[in-house]
Amino acid sequence: MKAPGGRAPGDSPLDGEALRMIRQRSLFMARRLGYPVDVSLPLLTDRGVLRDKDEVVDRMLALDAVIACASGMPPEIASDWVSEIGITGSLSPSEARVLEGRAEDVPAGLLDRMEALWALGWASSLFRALDYARICGPELAMIFGELDDARDVRALRKRSRLRRHEEVLSACDLARCLHRGVEIAARKRMSLPGKVQPNVILERRKALEWLLGEEEWDEVFVGA
Repeated sequence: MKAPGGRAPGDSPLDGEALRMIRQRSLFMARRLGYPVDVSLPLLTDRGVLRDKDEVVDRMLALDAVIACASGMPPEIASDWVSEIGITGSLSPSEARVLEGRAEDVPAGLLDRMEALWALGWASSLFRALDYARICGPELAMIFGELDDARDVRALRKRSRLRRHEEVLSACDLARCLHRGVEIAARKRMSLPGKVQPNVILERRKALEWLLGEEEWDEVFVGA
């Protein structure tokens, strides 16, 4: 039986030829989006990992809590909500410091986490598209701004369904290629490529790298 959104038990990771085909599509799409490309960028390694759906939902809820703090919610209220829905243990150390009020200031960059949340929401089939020519859409607030209690969270878990492994891996590979394009532009002092700010690419890439890896959230490396 095939696990929803993942790969069938015992399936092997994608081979080199499949990964090269994914890369060719990524380079084609990067060029169409206006980014310079690096054909020597190492291929994404398929480690055969795709997180469990409940772990992904917990990560989305943790992101939702810190985004709320960055939007003005008092940390103690966000902390109470996290405790009520039972995901305190899913907070990363940096997120826990924010919700415990131990961060001197709520980092402004936390608002960028909306793009990471959008990427994970897309991977969970909550959003139809992960369009790298656009920022996250109003659907983000429509779904995550209405989670009042544990009953709403249970409904979200039931609604979420992870996409196929190869689909997620392809989106991550494209994010890597776009990230490299941003770096090339910066190095050559070119105008910023694409139609979105670089933080959109970086946040989405971090979320997808986390989804396909085994690192803790605060430890995910997004260097090209």
